[in-house]
Amino acid sequence: FVANPLDNILMFRMIRLVRVLRVVRIFTLRRELRLLLEGLAATLESIAWLALVFGFTVYAAAIVSMSCFSDVESDSVFTFNSVPEAMFTMFTLGILADWTDIVKPIMDK
Repeated sequence: FVANPLDNILMFRMIRLVRVLRVVRIFTLRRELRLLLEGLAATLESIAWLALVFGFTVYAAAIVSMSCFSDVESDSVFTFNSVPEAMFTMFTLGILADWTDIVKPIMDK
């Protein structure tokens, strides 16, 4: 190794760059891997749009449910007292987790 520590760092960076370029070359040579990466990128774009629409839906439903169910008392953490709490509750309903804890107090009213 070289006596200067900065030269050692540059050498390690060059070695790391060569390793990254080798992986990139594998992806360009293999058509199947490139197709797989393109498919994953397209899927991530669709998932981002889905998350955006789901977020707007949860927000709108939280506002409506807060105005309708804010007076329902419950021992659960899922309440409609404020917009953030209602959004958390609507998200929980949206993914169907613990929905019985949310619906039971509303049905009892």
